[in-house]
Amino acid sequence: MNSHFTRIAAYIFCVLASATIFTSTSKAMHTLDLSSNKGSCGVLDVRITNTFNADASACFGAVVLGNGENDVTSGGDPLLSYLNNPLITEPGWQEFTMANMGYTWEYDSKRDDNGTLSGGNNFFNISLSSGVGSNSGTWSLVNPIEQPFAISLKAAKEFAVYFFDDFTGQVNSGTWSTTALTNNGGNIPNISHISLFIKNPPPVMTSEPAIFSLMLIGLTGVVMAKRRRKQLV
Repeated sequence: MNSHFTRIAAYIFCVLASATIFTSTSKAMHTLDLSSNKGSCGVLDVRITNTFNADASACFGAVVLGNGENDVTSGGDPLLSYLNNPLITEPGWQEFTMANMGYTWEYDSKRDDNGTLSGGNNFFNISLSSGVGSNSGTWSLVNPIEQPFAISLKAAKEFAVYFFDDFTGQVNSGTWSTTALTNNGGNIPNISHISLFIKNPPPVMTSEPAIFSLMLIGLTGVVMAKRRRKQLV
């Protein structure tokens, strides 16, 4: 019973800690106004098109950015922090990110329309294979991916995030379009950059019975080893 309350207390502490960190870091970086979501994105805007075709599982956006704001800067923030914040209550956001269920997101890479690459892990290295300087084209990865991921498209002063978790096999390329985004003139803008995020599942918690079983096996091994030593003596 005590251990049960201990786990609950630990969870509450983690949630409060993440909220504190998010609040403090938000003051030092650009923030995103998710309530500005226009709901104009569609699952066909970004697709998988390699050995199989698949639409995005869901999307969020277009989100309007304020002056001087960006969806992805150094280290993947501010978008990365929003993806990993379990306290955001904007309708539809947690259903996509699943941060409130223990999932975590990693920032992999960002490719600007001029070809400049930046990022965190830089393992999959997303690229704008074609369509540079336009509002549609193709994207590709240096290394294929099998786990859930998200792609953010930014153009003009808006961005939209597209989530992929309903596919089987390796993904290494697809198509993109900024049709969900608009510029000041109300037209479809040319791409500014494309960013890639990877979703990791919650850590596997070892149950207490399993831990006790492992301890029992270890103690049994120690006892048997001592008995063998005595027999040899």
